[in-house]
Amino acid sequence: DNQVANKDIPGVQVAVRLPSGETWVGTAGQAELNPGRPVRKDTQFAIASVTKTFTAALILALVDEGKIDLDATFGTYFRDAPRKDSVTVRQLLSHTSGIYNYWANPRYGETTRAWWQSPNAGGLKARSHRWTFEEMMGLVKSGEFKPGKDYQYSNTNYLILRKVAEAVEGVPLHKQLRQRFFKPLGLDDTIYQPAQNPRADAAHGHWSWPGGHTDHTKASRYIPFMAAASIADGAGAMASTARDLSVCASALYGGEVLSEESLREMMTFLAPGNYGLGAYPRHYAGNRGIGHRGGIRGYESAMFFFPETDVSVVLVSNQGNWGVDVPMERLVKAVLGQA
Repeated sequence: DNQVANKDIPGVQVAVRLPSGETWVGTAGQAELNPGRPVRKDTQFAIASVTKTFTAALILALVDEGKIDLDATFGTYFRDAPRKDSVTVRQLLSHTSGIYNYWANPRYGETTRAWWQSPNAGGLKARSHRWTFEEMMGLVKSGEFKPGKDYQYSNTNYLILRKVAEAVEGVPLHKQLRQRFFKPLGLDDTIYQPAQNPRADAAHGHWSWPGGHTDHTKASRYIPFMAAASIADGAGAMASTARDLSVCASALYGGEVLSEESLREMMTFLAPGNYGLGAYPRHYAGNRGIGHRGGIRGYESAMFFFPETDVSVVLVSNQGNWGVDVPMERLVKAVLGQA
């Protein structure tokens, strides 16, 4: 409530899940400002790069089944991408591949400005355009460094991982995620866009400016809208609720989803980058959490599990240009105290 009132945030949804499974969900503010529509406990939000944790967990589940070797080159499974014979699956997961981040291409910047400044633009700059793998890979430039020699966060890694999973199983990513995670864990409010539509009452994505807010979603049936959701792909296309994400965090990091070995691989954080395989550590109120944050046009999110207490804390919001670390700090302090 204080964040909404004092930081000009449209809406926030929070979940705290205890080791017993007892879950508290809190909401504040509006899912849409005009017309006003309050955030509910089951309101869906775009979760951006928290999607990477799901994609990574899927890859590691395939490792557990002997279908993927972490240290094999990804070209063993999918060959239509650069560095297919020199980058391993592990390096894609850990952002140590050196493959250029397609979101860093100036042409992508031109596209996002068109979404903002020219809402009636056509072609690749249209808000309604559904991006293809080939179009996204067309934004990838030459490599940044030799595989395994450095760390650079790159959404391209998780775009390729989506194709690896699909090549191995012969099934689209969204169906694999639903079969392995969404249905078994009871994540009824979690979807992968644009293969699946969010509900009509999903939270709209906003940015705040002096004098008011801009609604990125407007009349779109996707959040924030088709072009932004589709270009996020396996790196950031999902939508969910705080409650669902708290269930996932507790199950995944609590050892219910992956083998002990794969979970240890996911949670091994190496320098540089201090990134594992689809997850990283973060301290809130002195308490060490493991998880991921995400941001996409009009949304910010954070999903963290605290191993020493087996507590999960999740925050999702429909405000795109603010930092969630301060409210996360306060939430964790309220639940776990100052470590």
